[in-house]
Amino acid sequence: MSFMLYEVTASAGAERLRFTGEYYALAGHNILRRLWEAKDRPLNQGWHVSANDMVAHATLGQHTVETRRLLVDASPHTTGKVEVIEILDVWAFTLGDQRTRQVW
Repeated sequence: MSFMLYEVTASAGAERLRFTGEYYALAGHNILRRLWEAKDRPLNQGWHVSANDMVAHATLGQHTVETRRLLVDASPHTTGKVEVIEILDVWAFTLGDQRTRQVW
């Protein structure tokens, strides 16, 4: 999958998206983990980040969902179909040990 950052533009009164040439990473030690850490690492409970939170983090605070969108090309190497998903919100549950702060 390709995780891409798109610019929002207006053309003839319609919203258009243009690829910025920039990519982002959600999982691992990337956007979701950093935003989880910014929320004081909640354990054994659900937590939420919005697309606006993720865009701001990916662009170092320079953009919001008004000017940028997070898209995922679910089949980047397939030519017979287009599977593009826009990330709007992420809801997660982090399981861990409160005492040791060990996270699974």
